[in-house]
Amino acid sequence: MFVGRDGSGKPVFARKRGIYDLGGSSFKRDALGSDKSVAFRLPCAPALDWVAVFEAPIDLMSFCTLRRAVTSNAVALCGLYQGPLDTYLRENPHRR
Repeated sequence: MFVGRDGSGKPVFARKRGIYDLGGSSFKRDALGSDKSVAFRLPCAPALDWVAVFEAPIDLMSFCTLRRAVTSNAVALCGLYQGPLDTYLRENPHRR
């Protein structure tokens, strides 16, 4: 489960991902009521002048595992919808 939080830290998005279900295949889906415009992201560090953008939360987490110094300024779109990036940039206007 990947949980996305709004600017105040409130959980507003959840992405379910599993490698096996009863039918024997993997699954990916958003939890009911999730705010897709927030999706999954790391908090913003104002001192940094970049934002890393990924298609999926697992890609973001894999990148962080390989580059352990990355702990902020990253957004997973949870598909190809640009809404999560737009929301991140709107909430952190110094990133533009």
